[in-house]
Amino acid sequence: MKSRSTLAGALLSLTLGGMVAEPPAARAATAYLDAAAWLSAAGSLGAVKLVPLTLHAPVMSDAWGTFTDLNETVDVPEGPPPGGGSIWNEGGERPRSAFLSGHGEPPGSWSSGGLFALGPSDVAATFGCYTAVYPCLGVQTFEATFAQPILGFGGLFSWYVGYGDRQYPVSVNGFTLPWDSLPMTDHTYRIREGFLGFIGPMDTLSIRWLAGNADDTARVHWATPFAIVAMSVPEPHAVALFAGALVALVVAAAVRARPSPLGH
Repeated sequence: MKSRSTLAGALLSLTLGGMVAEPPAARAATAYLDAAAWLSAAGSLGAVKLVPLTLHAPVMSDAWGTFTDLNETVDVPEGPPPGGGSIWNEGGERPRSAFLSGHGEPPGSWSSGGLFALGPSDVAATFGCYTAVYPCLGVQTFEATFAQPILGFGGLFSWYVGYGDRQYPVSVNGFTLPWDSLPMTDHTYRIREGFLGFIGPMDTLSIRWLAGNADDTARVHWATPFAIVAMSVPEPHAVALFAGALVALVVAAAVRARPSPLGH
C-alpha cells in the first residue's frame, strides 16, 4: 500500500504540474530506477502530459556497420579477421540475424513484441553476437527516433540474458546499467526486472550492448512505457491520462509480483 500511495502522490503532483501553462525548463536527461521518483520528477516539469511511447526508423549496428533489416547479408572474406586473430572466418554471405542461431530465447510470456518492438504497448530490442564471424556479426547497438520530441520516458523494464555465462552492461541514452542494478526475478532464464525512466529533453532512444565480441545474446524490454511531452495549454483529459499511467504501472507491477508458474 505504501508504494501505491507514493505513486498516487507523485501522480497528483504531475497532474497539478500539467495545469500550469508554462513550457518546462530544459535540463540534462537523468536516469531513474524508481517509478515513484520518476513521476515526482515529471511533476516538476510544468505543463506536461503522459502519452504512450512510440518509436520510428530503427537503425541497428554491429562491427560490420549499420543496417535496418535483419535479413541483410554481409559478404565475409575468408581468412583471418581484420587486424589478425586466432579465429578463421569462413567466407560467404552471412545474414545479420545469424546471431540468433543456437542461442537461447526469452520465454514466450516475457518476450512480447518480438525481437524488436517500437511501441506503444512494448518497446524492446534484442542484441547478439555471432562469433563464428569475427569481429561480431549481429546487433550491438539500437537507435530509433521518438514520434515527437519528448521531455522524458519510462516504464516497467526487463533485461534478459539467454546464452553465455556472463552478463554484460547495457547503456541507454548514455546511462550504463550494470547487470546487478535490478533484482533477479527468474534465475532459470536470468531475467532482471524493475523500472527504468529518464527525465530530460530527447528525440532518440539509443541503446548499446557493451559485450565486445562475446558469443552471447541479450534483450531489453519496456512494458507499457510512457513519454512525457509538453502542453502549450491545459487539456481537460490530462488527469485521465495521468490516472491511466498510474493504473498501468501499478497493475503491471502487481502482475509481475505474482509467483512464476515455473516456481522461480
